[in-house]
Amino acid sequence: MYRRDAFARVRQLALRLRTWARIKLRLGLKSMDDSAYTEWVRRYDTLDGNKRAALAELCNGFAHRPKISVLMPICSPIHNWLVEAIESVRNQIYPNWELCITVATSIDPSVRASLEDFSRKDKRIKLALVTAPGRFSIASNSALELATGEWIAWLGHNDILAETALCRVMEAFNLDSNAVFFYSDEDKVNSKGIRCEPLFKPDWSPHLACSQAYIGRLFVFKAIQAKPELEEDSVGSHDYALWLSITSKLKRNQIHHISCVLYHRRKGAYPTASITSSENRANLKALNRFISDRYCDETLYAKNGKSKFTYSLERRLGVEILISIIIPTKDKVDLLSDCIQSIRKKSTWHNFEIIIINNNSIEKSTFEYLDKIRAIDARITVVDAPIEFNWSRINNIGISRAHGDLYVFLNNDTLIVEGTWLEALSTYALLPDVGVVGGLLTYEDGSIQHSGVVVGMGGWADHIFCTQAATHASGTGFVSPVLTRNVLAVTGACMAISRRTIRSIGLFDENFVICGSDVEMCIRSHKYGYFNVMCAEARLFHFESKTRSSFVPAIDIEQSREKYAPYRKEKIDPFFNENLSLNTTYIRLKDSPVA
Repeated sequence: MYRRDAFARVRQLALRLRTWARIKLRLGLKSMDDSAYTEWVRRYDTLDGNKRAALAELCNGFAHRPKISVLMPICSPIHNWLVEAIESVRNQIYPNWELCITVATSIDPSVRASLEDFSRKDKRIKLALVTAPGRFSIASNSALELATGEWIAWLGHNDILAETALCRVMEAFNLDSNAVFFYSDEDKVNSKGIRCEPLFKPDWSPHLACSQAYIGRLFVFKAIQAKPELEEDSVGSHDYALWLSITSKLKRNQIHHISCVLYHRRKGAYPTASITSSENRANLKALNRFISDRYCDETLYAKNGKSKFTYSLERRLGVEILISIIIPTKDKVDLLSDCIQSIRKKSTWHNFEIIIINNNSIEKSTFEYLDKIRAIDARITVVDAPIEFNWSRINNIGISRAHGDLYVFLNNDTLIVEGTWLEALSTYALLPDVGVVGGLLTYEDGSIQHSGVVVGMGGWADHIFCTQAATHASGTGFVSPVLTRNVLAVTGACMAISRRTIRSIGLFDENFVICGSDVEMCIRSHKYGYFNVMCAEARLFHFESKTRSSFVPAIDIEQSREKYAPYRKEKIDPFFNENLSLNTTYIRLKDSPVA
């Protein structure tokens, strides 16, 4: 009884915090404060002499100490920034590197003289002149030709490598020799030289990569694995095209994310306004090549997303694809009828069936509605389930009566917002490497109710970005809340799973009674090697469980404690970031106070 009451108190506190969060949302409160990040850098990411010495000793003890070729193609540098970029390589704690610089022969004489001086002083710095001013691809390919290292990294001539960058990469490689591609977190440096606007990234997320060029830099890859030629001439698309080309050929365990800020971009050096439509076309071309290499599926393609320089996948579905929408219900006919009406009227995909699982309804109006809706639409079936409420068992009954290629499990307190929601869910759920797909759910006021679940948040699992604005945003410290991305779990209020996946991983776990089996299903999917997806193109309103109380039985708490492992305590949710707090659904740095 104590555990049950404690869990209920936690839920009540969460509801109060979410109410306060909504007030803050209307006040326009920022997701992450730069001053908090400055303090975090001071406390956790600033080296002193003792730490440098310890890291140097660590490097000396590596079993593998291969050479890393850092490539720096130069087009139009700002001299003092260029010097700082080069010095950031020379200051690397890991010593076995070379810096391969290529520059146009027409470069400013003072810049050229400075580069030649660096090359004379440090034999690890190689300099080559190219005769094609402004042709970034030629400069990049020339830098690749200079490289003799086993590993290759890229450094923008305006940017800065953290002193620990190459050390941390080689540390990760020595711990995991299967990996051939590494990437890290990053931030920006403002005009005063102060670090700001961090981007703490998730582990390898191929479907976030299909939404945005999230890896950015630093990325380091094994030269023997890939030493590609850059084809495009549009500055701004090369990073994306390069790492998409490399990762398309790799397995999940060959791609390693390092949760450290190892790269500092110069703020204002690469204004997004200067990125042209031709570069966007180059990005789409690279992304479609990635999709083709990964899936070999001619029905699948990438298109522009709703926000600038974001993308989404779309599939040309065959008319033979049948989607089974499974909706448990007990009375509350007003909610159910609105939900069914929105599906029938708004959905642009019509080859679906709706299976209503009637669990112990008693009101006359409910039975009148069920009779009426079946008579109106032959796609609707009502299955009686006169059993004690068990969410998992009820949905498993729905599966047993479904005929579709895809199952969509839907709460009766939802309304369709985007008419193409079924096509969007299907696009991802039918991919061979995808397990469970959830939708982007919002409250009636438009704020986010669900944009993915972080397992371990709040000690159990919670909805990241809950109550925040459902708009594309950068500078949150994490990914945008409204981009399709990989997550460890999604809510069962809107959950799509293919028939193929169900056959692979099994049905819902009926040991759970009310809540938790949706998250367990997702964790099981991940353990089977599938990626789960929060699909932002499938947008619905969710009125958050108006059909049941907040009571959680003790058995669900016990099952969650056991089956959310190891992500409750031992390991960080791989699609979150260990530098971020698990104590709030807002993006906050770990150990920083919640405003």
